[in-house]
Amino acid sequence: MGPSLLTTSKMIDRSSGRNGKTVRCHPKAFEQLAQNAKMQALTVAGLEKLSLVVDIMGLICAMALLGGFAKHIATWEFYLISCLLLLESFRLFVVHTIIKLLSFTLYREKKTPYEFEFRDKQPELINHLNILGHGFSGLIAFTSLCFISLRIFVGGWPIFLSENDLRNFAPSLSIFYILVILTSVIACLSTLLHVLFRSIQKSHDTFQANKLSNSLAAYYDTVYRMSIEDGMGTAAKLELLDFGFIKLASDLKRNIRPLLVRALNRDIISYLYENGGVAMARNHLNSDNLWKRTAAANLAGFWTEEQKIETQQDLFWSLQDLIYGGEIDAVAALNSLESLARFWSTNYNKGQPHAFLVSKPFENGGSMFDNLVKLVLMPTRSSVLFRVRAFEACCRDTRVREHLYQQCARHCQLPMTRQKTRSRLNELLVTIVGNHDEQDTHKKGNQEHQDVFSNGTLAQLCVKLAEIICPRSRARIVTKIYAARALMLLLMHGDESREYRAASGLKEWVDKAITITQTEPQNQYFVEADIEAAEKVRQWVDLPKLDWSLVRVVNLSGSRCDDRGAELAMEELDRIVSNARHSYQFGDEIWRLQS
Repeated sequence: MGPSLLTTSKMIDRSSGRNGKTVRCHPKAFEQLAQNAKMQALTVAGLEKLSLVVDIMGLICAMALLGGFAKHIATWEFYLISCLLLLESFRLFVVHTIIKLLSFTLYREKKTPYEFEFRDKQPELINHLNILGHGFSGLIAFTSLCFISLRIFVGGWPIFLSENDLRNFAPSLSIFYILVILTSVIACLSTLLHVLFRSIQKSHDTFQANKLSNSLAAYYDTVYRMSIEDGMGTAAKLELLDFGFIKLASDLKRNIRPLLVRALNRDIISYLYENGGVAMARNHLNSDNLWKRTAAANLAGFWTEEQKIETQQDLFWSLQDLIYGGEIDAVAALNSLESLARFWSTNYNKGQPHAFLVSKPFENGGSMFDNLVKLVLMPTRSSVLFRVRAFEACCRDTRVREHLYQQCARHCQLPMTRQKTRSRLNELLVTIVGNHDEQDTHKKGNQEHQDVFSNGTLAQLCVKLAEIICPRSRARIVTKIYAARALMLLLMHGDESREYRAASGLKEWVDKAITITQTEPQNQYFVEADIEAAEKVRQWVDLPKLDWSLVRVVNLSGSRCDDRGAELAMEELDRIVSNARHSYQFGDEIWRLQS
């Protein structure tokens, strides 16, 4: 049966995350636990199928008795046989109805962002249905066994007679009772083992207080259900690697938040990374199945803390084409870029190249960051929030900002130092702010700066970000927060202590763009990273802090996984605001998928 829970606990891998300690099962230990779960599911399913075969034999025998020997059966025994026949038929109906019901989606997250529950009720519902279905099955089997015992105790075992008309009656009746006893015993054993084995999987999932994890229990349920519906041979061929992608795609399809999906499947996500999941993810990125592409796109971000993830260049290059799409898989790819970029901005060795700045060889596709810049500069595009947020996460990294500054200097006719580049950017922003009453801000700005610098990528990015936060912009407040934060990072690169003209010039725009009122539309939510970015920008332009208690702020990055989705208390909000205004440390990784 593999290692015990105590033995397996010695293989637990403790890794310090950015939000506190996370505990993960070692991939080899998890694989062994999964194999145990498969064997246990096949065992229970085998007993169920054996019970079904014996039950069908008993039903045939009962119908033969009631049809061929009806006039010779005592009235009370006639009703007993009929009752046992109905009970066993009902038991089969209950078992297969529950199994079919488990194949359908039972829980789906809300569609409106403000109504998100940030939890997955599916495991709890499946557990209740399992207990209900197998509880009924076991109860019916036990009731049948009690009836047979009462029959034998009161009337004794059927006596074999020598008369020609009745010599087959007693053997037939004996065979029927034996079949009912066998069916009842097998069904009771199946029920007990199912409850026991599923409890074992749940205890393995939630070991070390990881209350949200459900990978092993889901694997057990999937193998069991496939064994009943498709046959034990098909279920035995289900590989853990394939199941991992099926599970992630299923969770995401039910609109479960990506961060919660990661918490639910932390162990299997690590297993995928260590056992060929990267190559499979690259293949699924080209799949015709939307949800497989979405799962593969999210996996890159789920693997943020895995060893040497920054070396998986082929995976990052495979995401490049995906970010230009308009479906949910494009949002997933942008979320992954954001997660990786934020982590790398504070976790990298000096001198190590940024993975998003490495261009794909033998092609003209450029680097991942080059493609992200093109996406940001596109005049019309859906999901503005996700591309701006991914770009802001990249700008947190000194290597990315330096890349933009050096790129700007290479394309200018005159030598451009970092200080002079910052100065020119500030002049450009001041001009744009001063001309914001014009009908076309971007056009006016370009008319007054018709040179290589103002037409360069860095200047165009600053102008684009300024357009997002300008008073005429219809972008959502969260989009404006990250656009302003990215603009701030670009303007302050290399000299965060100095004050620039653009900061004072943008003060009015920022005050109008990043503000909280009691009339704020109740169709969205904010998270810790939103507060941090907003307060840093408002502090940059010398504006007071906001009252975040007027809106819904949820916990998506807390150290306790089971607290994620809960609204933050006022004390916690004050702490976040205070830390943001007194530190230049960047915020934690954040995932969100908004409709």
